[in-house]
Amino acid sequence: MGEYASVSEIPDWRLALLDGATRLPVAVQARNPIGWPGYVPRQAVSVWRLRSGAVAAAWDFSAFGDSFGEDDAAALQQAVHEAVRGRAPLLTLVRSGGTRLQEGMAALIGIPRARLALLDLAAAGLPHVSVPWGRCGPPSRSPHRGVRVAGPAPGAVVEPAPVLVAAR
Repeated sequence: MGEYASVSEIPDWRLALLDGATRLPVAVQARNPIGWPGYVPRQAVSVWRLRSGAVAAAWDFSAFGDSFGEDDAAALQQAVHEAVRGRAPLLTLVRSGGTRLQEGMAALIGIPRARLALLDLAAAGLPHVSVPWGRCGPPSRSPHRGVRVAGPAPGAVVEPAPVLVAAR
């Protein structure tokens, strides 16, 4: 089992948490914004309504090493929207290989889009619990900013993130 093994090869502690949860639909663009040869977009972040009523955004490491792309930012925004609409806590289960290079600036712009959505969650006074697991590159730290509770799963490696500035 190497560093980039698929989720199915790694004992996934999230499965019990997501058992009985409902996967929520997310509108995605599924595009190749810079025309990267052979690139077919795959979403790494899925949105779930847990049995408890909380909303979860779960990263899938098997999708391009869990790199964060344009559609993943849309998924995190949708998770925040669902949490705010339902007055529910947000749980982010983060494992990321960084931004999706094949999407260029569209992926990079997703980082402040995610941060602005999380500011909406904070403005609504709702809790955000974030659990990084596995290897997490710097962009994955954006979902951790402003969280009320954050703690890595056993064996997690969280790399430092640059300061990102976002304005409305």
